[in-house]
This record gives sequence, structure tokens and C-alpha cells, in this order.
Amino acid sequence: MSSLKKITAPILEDIEIFQAKFKAALQRHGSFENVVKHLNFEPTEITSILGNEFKLVGADYSGAFNAGKYNSLFRSYDNGLGKRFEINEMYLNAENDVKMTIYNEAINFDIIGNPATLQKLKGSIEAGSKDIYDLDFNVGNRSFSMSAEGFSYSEFVALAQKIARQAQ
Repeated sequence: MSSLKKITAPILEDIEIFQAKFKAALQRHGSFENVVKHLNFEPTEITSILGNEFKLVGADYSGAFNAGKYNSLFRSYDNGLGKRFEINEMYLNAENDVKMTIYNEAINFDIIGNPATLQKLKGSIEAGSKDIYDLDFNVGNRSFSMSAEGFSYSEFVALAQKIARQAQ
């Protein structure tokens, strides 16, 4: 086995475990609406932005817990043709006692006037070496962390801009 395969095999295994966890969470809740009931905010509408070809395959809530609700939502989408999109949305407010530190050195991008951190990674050989884009940014009282596999750079940036506009 090549050294690259030795490195990427455990990573692929971790990703599969992670995806299975959120798929099981969505199934356990019965529907996305039941996941949203546990949140202390109304999440940004993502499904309509992605389009009908994408299916929500995993979702769960997490984060700070106050007044019986949580402040963070993870969603995973797949189009069945090699494109995947994952997004974590966190509601930032005083009651959630969230303090976020962003280092200027990490800022390398701008998404509709909001500082952001953009990364491009190369997927594993086993997964077809597709580019993976990661983007972290805040809009108003929301913090987003999103990743996409199988998207072109321009598709990913356009998607991120639509989500940021929706969240304003």
C-alpha cells in the first residue's frame, strides 16, 4: 500500500463515520422539521438555494443549550452524482454565551462584504481526487462553516454568496 493510501484510508473512514452519524440523527428525529424544533433560531433556508437535485441526507442540532433549545445546526446534502455540500450554522447571541475570536491572519476572502476564511483541499485518490472547498464566515448574528466536494470554485463561491445574502 502506498504511503498516500495509508494516510487517506483512515481519513475516508472518519468521514464515512461522521456522515453515518448525521444520517442516523436525521432518521432518529424523523424529519428535518423535528430537528429544527430543538433550535432557538430559525435556520437559513438552504434547500431552495441548492436546488431540487440535492437531497438532505443528514442533520442534527448541537451547541449552547439555553431555554430548552440549541444554537447550532448541521446539514449534509448530496446530489447522488458526486456533489456533496455540508453546512454548520450557529446562532450567535448573548444568551448563548458564545464568544468567537477570529484572527486577521486567517482572513483571506470576502463574501458579500464579510471577512472569511477560504480553503481548497484535494480529495483522496479513492474519492476521485475532487476539489473540496471550505469556507468560514459570519453574517449578522450567524456563523457559517461550509464544505463542498465536486463543485467548481465559481459554483461554490456563488452558492456561498446566495447563502450569505439569505442570512442577512
